[in-house]
Amino acid sequence: MASVGDWGELIDEAEAERFVGREQELETFRLQINLPKPRYLVFYITGQGGAGKSTLLNRYQDIAEEFGFLIADSDEQQRDVPAVLSRFAQQFEEQGFPLKHFNERYKTYRQKMHEIENDPEAPQGLAAILARTVVRVAYIGSDAIPIARKGLEFIPREAIEMQASEWATYLSKKLTNKEEFALVREPVPILTPLFFEELNKLTQTRKVLLCFDNFEAARPELREWLLQLKEYRPSQNIRIIIAGRDQPGAKWDPLRGVTQIIRIDVFTQQDAEAFLDAYSVTNTKRRKEILELSGRLPVLMSWLAVVEGNEFETSIPTHDIVERFLRWVTEPELKQVAMLASIPHSFNAEILKLLLE
Repeated sequence: MASVGDWGELIDEAEAERFVGREQELETFRLQINLPKPRYLVFYITGQGGAGKSTLLNRYQDIAEEFGFLIADSDEQQRDVPAVLSRFAQQFEEQGFPLKHFNERYKTYRQKMHEIENDPEAPQGLAAILARTVVRVAYIGSDAIPIARKGLEFIPREAIEMQASEWATYLSKKLTNKEEFALVREPVPILTPLFFEELNKLTQTRKVLLCFDNFEAARPELREWLLQLKEYRPSQNIRIIIAGRDQPGAKWDPLRGVTQIIRIDVFTQQDAEAFLDAYSVTNTKRRKEILELSGRLPVLMSWLAVVEGNEFETSIPTHDIVERFLRWVTEPELKQVAMLASIPHSFNAEILKLLLE
């Protein structure tokens, strides 16, 4: 008896059928992704929030799958490089291609980190967290280090160095095994070669696509890791897709020559009309109001197009829309700032100060 897929397969197919526009972006990707000797190794989708970057990334995945690629994805929920690699490895295992040596080492890493995270004697405080995760010796390059609330708080370099020293002393006492000590202190240089060693073996028979969605929420550690991928000698049969609001900056030079940047914006009038046709929106007045309210921004159009009822109402589900755009902002205070800043059509520091008061 032939195997039967799950609901997700049918839902994905239905979404693909309603996908409109971006013909040039799709055709270019289709031509490039399956070249025997690739011109581009990285496909970087960029554009404002709501332009449909994640949707286009999903279509790229569908195209790659047609060419036999194995696909693994990550997003803002994976907060550091080890977590991203683990996410990828888990998906490969689910597709029948386990990365055994990597999985074993990562399991040890997580066990030890769990013990440390629950140890009352471990160094505490925000500086200590930075010292043992994002901030490494090579990463400390100035007198003050911006943290999560960019531009609002800074931690002196001396504080980080002191806590990094305390962290190293704690680890040396906690972990007497030298390999475990090295793994916990510097997991990325140990886990990454294991990951690509096994992945490269896999690519002798299958091509692989690694995807990074909502990349604007990625930590600097992950960005730096990507820029240093050449050091780990990944196979040419490994390609990468990134979707994020921010365009690659000056630091992207190591990969710029093999990166195709795909900039997307709001729908054209023609694509917007085709979108409404795909969603079976036939009422002329409703079509006009959707176009005006959304500014032809794909995500807003999709929300407005599915409002139930025969009569279109301007009381759209704005709460859900806002939640979508702010979902990776974890601090309640910052969400409140964003909400207040959205009240005026434009704002500056003085207006924001007044709103916060």
